[in-house]
Amino acid sequence: LQNNFKIITRSINFIFKLLYVSPFLPYKNHELVILSVIHLIKKGLKIELHLAGQGFDTIFNNCKEISDGYPEIIFHGNLNRDELNKLYNEADLFIFASTCENLPITLLEAMSFGLPIVCSNLKIFKEILGERENVFFNLNGIEDISKKIEHSYTSNSFRKHQSKTNYKLSKKYTIYNSVNHTIDFLKKNC
Repeated sequence: LQNNFKIITRSINFIFKLLYVSPFLPYKNHELVILSVIHLIKKGLKIELHLAGQGFDTIFNNCKEISDGYPEIIFHGNLNRDELNKLYNEADLFIFASTCENLPITLLEAMSFGLPIVCSNLKIFKEILGERENVFFNLNGIEDISKKIEHSYTSNSFRKHQSKTNYKLSKKYTIYNSVNHTIDFLKKNC
């Protein structure tokens, strides 16, 4: 990724592309994300939700049923690396709504692509992304998720700042840094 971050300007034909890369598992909260996006579509926002991943059939089928009648919600299934990179490059915002994570690779990938991110307010995500306004949402319903997505949708300056910040923070998570931290930890504790 070069330092030419996307700055989105509104036009009548502009479609805001939201991306969620994650398997369809109970703790990933795809249903809430879909309902939040449907709420925003009904408000008139020109938005698409791109979902990449597979998982439990019951959750996947429930998500398909919830999104029935909304062609703006697009299911991609499992993708190869080139297809996934294309989605990251085309996205305007990355969302991550998990409630059970350690260090999610897809979150780090989104950061390395310089994407602005909104995600659930788990402590680990705040450690990775830092405490920032309008990034973290609670999962008590669709209101807070919708609010954070809409804020990003309407604020070019927010997206630009988040994009630069996330890209810079992603540099902390290189293989080289991980190996060195692991070696340092082992030296101190073994």
